[in-house]
Amino acid sequence: MGKSSDGILGTLYGGTPKKEAKGASSGKKKYDGGTLYLVDSSRVISWSHKDRTVDEIADDESFVDLVESVKAKGRNLQAVKVRPIPAEQRNPRNIPEDILYEEIWGFKRLQACKAAGVPVLCLIEELDDADAFSEMLSENKGRSQISAWTKAVSWNDAVKNDLMTIDDIASTERVKLETIEAYLRVLEIMDKEIIEKVKMHQLGIEALYELRSALLEFKEDSDEKYTDFVDRVIENADVIDAKKGTKSFISNLRAQTRSEGKESGSPAHNIMAGKTKMVSMKKTKRGYAVTFHKPAADALNFDDFEKALKKLLAEKGVKID
Repeated sequence: MGKSSDGILGTLYGGTPKKEAKGASSGKKKYDGGTLYLVDSSRVISWSHKDRTVDEIADDESFVDLVESVKAKGRNLQAVKVRPIPAEQRNPRNIPEDILYEEIWGFKRLQACKAAGVPVLCLIEELDDADAFSEMLSENKGRSQISAWTKAVSWNDAVKNDLMTIDDIASTERVKLETIEAYLRVLEIMDKEIIEKVKMHQLGIEALYELRSALLEFKEDSDEKYTDFVDRVIENADVIDAKKGTKSFISNLRAQTRSEGKESGSPAHNIMAGKTKMVSMKKTKRGYAVTFHKPAADALNFDDFEKALKKLLAEKGVKID
């Protein structure tokens, strides 16, 4: 696919090809709000304030079907909204010269077009950040549900960057002000290692509240219990990643930490590879708990591990049947 100077491969209007709107004598292009532009998807990036993430759509079973659909059609059927990259933002954000537009809404459709290697059908409009964020919130109503975590991060980003006030977000989303504030509080205490190791978008808002409450409790209790609880959450990342990280599940981890944290008298011992945790070992009331984290588990052959463990036990005088 050859690259045109403006990334536009064609235009559609009501399904019928239409000439592009010409700009003023300055040579700038004036985009007709009713025109659908077919744009090279490789020249479009997602907005930095987007309320969707690549991790989320990777876990969305319907995304595979969408990719196949746009591949078969040669483009998306429902347009996405993009804006030309603001000139003043290009250098500070290190945006390459061949990237000409950023998607404001329609993240999933854009990613599907990119994955399928086909052009993306767009509405193009010059918008400032505040208007763009407002449009994004409005457009996403009624579409696939945004995760509680991503919603909290997006709202916090908007407030932090003066795109919207909390009152404005509550009004646009048609939710109570207290709801917005509750979502934002989830971010205040969240442990960075949990955010890094766990798919936070798989947790519902009640589970996130419970997680926040537990972190607050153990932070006030002792460093040992706080670390123990964080380790338990990370050790169960596979359960959370499989959408089974419910409020009751987090509550159970919290209860286990309360009952075994100090009583075991043994903090977790970790085998690290650089900054990556490979194996965690902890003495409990019932014995020893050993957790192989994903990088180590992926590298292990279970049969070899079983043989090595049996050999160690035999050397210590333990009879193995």
